[in-house]
Amino acid sequence: MKFAELKTLFDNVKAQWQEDSQVDFQFKSKQYTEDLAQLSLGIPYQHNKYLNYYNDFSTEKSALEFQYRIKVRDKREYYQGEADPEVYKEKPFGQTIKTSEKMKVYLEADEDLINIEMKIEFINKALFYLDNVLKMVSNRSFQIKNAIEWEKFINGNWDEYFNQEKEWGLHDHQCGACYPHGVVWLLHLWCAQCKIHATLPQ
Repeated sequence: MKFAELKTLFDNVKAQWQEDSQVDFQFKSKQYTEDLAQLSLGIPYQHNKYLNYYNDFSTEKSALEFQYRIKVRDKREYYQGEADPEVYKEKPFGQTIKTSEKMKVYLEADEDLINIEMKIEFINKALFYLDNVLKMVSNRSFQIKNAIEWEKFINGNWDEYFNQEKEWGLHDHQCGACYPHGVVWLLHLWCAQCKIHATLPQ
């Protein structure tokens, strides 16, 4: 795959994730909860899509690494004067490299090898990006659950929220004044003794 094709593919992946990662945060809306539920159902599809992209880039990287090894062997033979005579007719080389230090200099500066290395480095960046995308997709169900519970809270569904927290066992404590148990909600949860003191952060 040419470098321009790799770049086009990666740009396409980034554009898709920019669209897929967007959520319209409209609280106090029934449609908001329905949209989050629909988004939750799409998580397996999203994960599969970006996993396929990851595998495509990973496969291309493996192919380039094998190609690089073969190319290094051919370049060594070329610079040592041991390549096929037809190679020198097409691309003459007027000297023979004998020392390993000088061979290293020529190999590191060889344009064909540099081009392959640039592709591999670019793919590494794409794989790093996709790895983070896959982690975010995998965590999305937890994030959606948090968003739905937060919406329930700010919409005034106190009893439902309180009963859910009670099931999780967050009320078996000496609370004091609204001890912040559930940091993931960014608010002070409350127990049966201090329910009236529940406050949102300023």
